[in-house]
Amino acid sequence: MSMARQLSCAALLAACFSAAQAQRPVAYPSQGQGQARQDRDDGECQVWARKETGVDPAALAANPPSQETGPAVGGDAGAQRSALGEYNRAWNACMRGRGYTVE
Repeated sequence: MSMARQLSCAALLAACFSAAQAQRPVAYPSQGQGQARQDRDDGECQVWARKETGVDPAALAANPPSQETGPAVGGDAGAQRSALGEYNRAWNACMRGRGYTVE
């Protein structure tokens, strides 16, 4: 693989990871939870959301959609967005159930 292609792939991977992180909802404590409690709840809800949905956001970011051309362009990206949305809904439900406001 040429150096230019490697750099292009690295930039694409970084952009996908940034996009995945940018789409992540934010939880705010609404019942006086401290930072340590929020960190623990967040981690537990991430694990639960992965188990419930079978979606791992880190794996999605590490495997960006193909850059092929043709009539189905964007299909992989659309599937990844859909999977990430499913994961986020599960994570939101978990965090709301633990007393957080999620935006």
